[in-house]
Amino acid sequence: MRTRLRKGVNLFSNLFLTPAILVYSVFVIIPVFLTFYYSLTDWDGVSPKVFQWFANYKELILDENYWVVAKNNFTLVLIALVVQNPVALVLAYFVSRVAKGKGYRAFRSVYFLPVVISAAATALMFSLMFNNQVGPLNYLGRTFDWKWLDISWLSDPKIVLYVVISVQVWQYIGIQFIIFLAAIQSIPEEILESAYLDGVSNLKMVWFILLPLLWEVVQICIIWTVTGCLKAFDHAWLMTWGGPGYASTYLPVYMFRTAFKEFGFSYGCTIAISILFFSLVFTVLFKRFVSRETTQF
Repeated sequence: MRTRLRKGVNLFSNLFLTPAILVYSVFVIIPVFLTFYYSLTDWDGVSPKVFQWFANYKELILDENYWVVAKNNFTLVLIALVVQNPVALVLAYFVSRVAKGKGYRAFRSVYFLPVVISAAATALMFSLMFNNQVGPLNYLGRTFDWKWLDISWLSDPKIVLYVVISVQVWQYIGIQFIIFLAAIQSIPEEILESAYLDGVSNLKMVWFILLPLLWEVVQICIIWTVTGCLKAFDHAWLMTWGGPGYASTYLPVYMFRTAFKEFGFSYGCTIAISILFFSLVFTVLFKRFVSRETTQF
C-alpha cells in the first residue's frame, strides 16, 4: 500500500515537470538534433536537401578560415579566463570587505551596471569610441600628437581582435562579480575575522582562504565563461562585422555569415555542431579533472 502511494505521489510530482520538459525539448533538444541532421545534408535553406553524410565535417576540417576563426575564439576564451574571473573575484572581495559600509550599494550597482546594458548598445557605443575619424581616442591622439593613440582601432588586423575582446570582457565581468559577491557573503564571518586577527594580507586572504572556500563557485564561473565565449556574437558582429576579413570573427559570427549571408545553411549547421562539441568536451574534461584533483586532495 505504501509503495503504491509513494508511486502515486512521485507520478503526481513529475506532472509538474512536464511543462518545463516540453518547453526545453521544443526549444533546445529538438533543435540540436535537427541541426545535426541538417549538417549531414547539402542544403541552402530553400532547395531540397541532399543527404551526404559527413561531407560537411570533412570540409570543415580542411577549411583554413574555420581554424583562423577558431583561434580567435580560443583567444577570447583564454583572455576571459585570465582577466575576467580574477578581476571579478578581487572586485567582489573589495566590495564585500573593504568597501562594506562605505558606498557598498553604489559599488555593487556600478560594477554590475554594464551587464544590464544590452550588448548591442555597448557594441555600438564602443564602435563610436574606437572610430578612427570621430572617436574620442583618436581625437586626443591628434590633439596631443600621441601617435600611439591615433590608430585604426577597428580596421587594423593586428589589434582589432583584442579591441573587441576587451569590450566584451569588460561588459561581462559584472556577472562573475555578482556570483562571487554572493558566495563571499555566504562565508561565515568568523573565518575571515580570524584571518584578519592573524595578520593575513588581502592578497593572501584571496589566494589561500577565499579560493579554497569558493572553489565550487569558481568552477561554475570557469565553465560559464568558456561556454559563453564560445557562443559570443554581438560585439564582434556589431563592432566590425567580423572584419577586416576574419580578423575579429568568432565561430558564431562565421556560422551566421555562412548560413545566412552565403546561403550555406547545412555548413552553418556543421559549424554550430562544432561549437556544441567544443563546449561539451571542455565541460566534461574539466569536471573530470577537477573531480580527480579533489579526490586526490
